[in-house]
Amino acid sequence: MFLYGLRVEEHQYTFQTDNLLLFPNFFLIIEVKNTAGLIKYNTDTGVLKRINRDRTIKRYDDPFIQARIQRYKLKKLLQTSNLTVPPIHTLVVFSHNDAVLEIEGHQPDLIISQRIPWRISELEQKYPTTQYSSDELIKIGNVLKNKHKPREVNLIEKNNIKRTHIRNGVWCTHCKKTMMKRINRNWQCPSCQHKDPKAHLKALEEYKLMFGNKITNNEARIFCKYQKT
Repeated sequence: MFLYGLRVEEHQYTFQTDNLLLFPNFFLIIEVKNTAGLIKYNTDTGVLKRINRDRTIKRYDDPFIQARIQRYKLKKLLQTSNLTVPPIHTLVVFSHNDAVLEIEGHQPDLIISQRIPWRISELEQKYPTTQYSSDELIKIGNVLKNKHKPREVNLIEKNNIKRTHIRNGVWCTHCKKTMMKRINRNWQCPSCQHKDPKAHLKALEEYKLMFGNKITNNEARIFCKYQKT
């Protein structure tokens, strides 16, 4: 089973993983880094740095510290849910095509994305003992899925955008070039003539992302520029 972007708020066990793969014999946390350039990692010091083209250096926190914290909290969450805790392995994966890794020391769990299938094959040999049946694995996956709580982010506040900068109206769901008009219980694009009776739903989804999940009837009419005809 594959859980993407799992975010759990469980008292002191709040955590988020980029990717969580549930195998019958082990669980795998994959922490993804989309960083390009020459990436150097020292296994003794935990120093991770990127060498830019102009030879400047940018240093990052040790990615394995975050991965280990995720592993610890996942383990505690399984225990508090009265579930068997399997071996939990962590990988740090650089997904950018232009990433070049140089590792000082031995660290097989710091890899580029193309190496994931081979590393998983190695881990399947490392953890040969089956911990769960298929039904049990599905049950655990559903337990974790039900605990997922998406992070609510106010994009307006986060990016310091003024309300006056947001254009009201329902964008055409076909050409996406202009705003649609409400005509005879339907939305119609004056540019491509596309009709979509549910086009306002997309606009309301965008409103939710920007302003939250509450809106009055009058606010919805203003945001969608709804006019009866």
